[in-house]
Amino acid sequence: SHNSDARGSPLQFSLRAGAGPARHGKANMRVVVYGIVVVLMILHHDVWNWHRYEPLVFGVIPIGLAHHVGISLAAGVVWFLAVNFAWPRDVEQIEREAAEAQRSAGQSGGSRGGHA
Repeated sequence: SHNSDARGSPLQFSLRAGAGPARHGKANMRVVVYGIVVVLMILHHDVWNWHRYEPLVFGVIPIGLAHHVGISLAAGVVWFLAVNFAWPRDVEQIEREAAEAQRSAGQSGGSRGGHA
C-alpha cells in the first residue's frame, strides 16, 4: 500500500507502524515505548542529586543539570519512537474521510442545515 503523504521520507515509511509484514512487532514496540516513557517519568524525579552540584560534568555542568539534559535527550528519542511505532497510522486517513463526508453532506444537504 502506498502512503499518499509526499512529505515522508523512505526511512519514515519503513519505520511506520504496520509498514512491514509483522503486525505483532508494532504491538511489541508500542509496549516498549510505553515502558520507556514510564521509566523516564520515574527517572525525571532526580531525588538523589537535589542537594548536590558536584561532580561537575565536563568541568562546568552540575550533575543535576547534566541529568536533566540526558532526560531531555532521551525524551526526544522516545518521542521519535512513539511517532514511528506507537502512533496510529491511519489518523490522517480518518480525518480525510471525515472532512470528505462533511463536504458531501453539506453539498447534498442543501437547506437541511437547520438555518432559518
